[in-house]
Amino acid sequence: MRFDLFLILQLNIIVIIIVQINGNTKSRNFCTENMDTLEMKIETGDVWLAGTDDQINVLLRSANGHICRIHHLDNSGNDRERNSVDTYNLCCPEGFASDKRELSMLALAHVPPAGKNGRASTNDWFIEHIEIKVKGNVLFNYRFHAWTSPSKKWMFGVSKVNERDYVHF
Repeated sequence: MRFDLFLILQLNIIVIIIVQINGNTKSRNFCTENMDTLEMKIETGDVWLAGTDDQINVLLRSANGHICRIHHLDNSGNDRERNSVDTYNLCCPEGFASDKRELSMLALAHVPPAGKNGRASTNDWFIEHIEIKVKGNVLFNYRFHAWTSPSKKWMFGVSKVNERDYVHF
């Protein structure tokens, strides 16, 4: 019995190490010349079951009012795992970040896949921090430090209410 518990413990430690090694992912997405390329870093928190394999969609509104939609944010590899930092290249319409001011809104749609019985099977996700840059200039920097749960609401994010403050929705 003790040997079985020891073996299970060792296997769990190996799995945790593999996830830590393979957890951080980087985008291989390249944008065309007539698009603005934004770099988005998402840090998943270091709490039990923090990661998700659910589909994530992004909606951004620039300070100049342009909209950028990214469907199915995904890197090759196992992104959005516990205690990982994943980097995504976002291809936005030309002129989206032309004035290099902070974003006025970031919204994420956490879309769970349909289960075998037709109902959604959900994974909550613990987002620690999100940063978005264009050519080294920070357009968005926000510490969420919060759980998202598609079983409660699928869309969440922040909207800028004045020159320095965001409100969480």
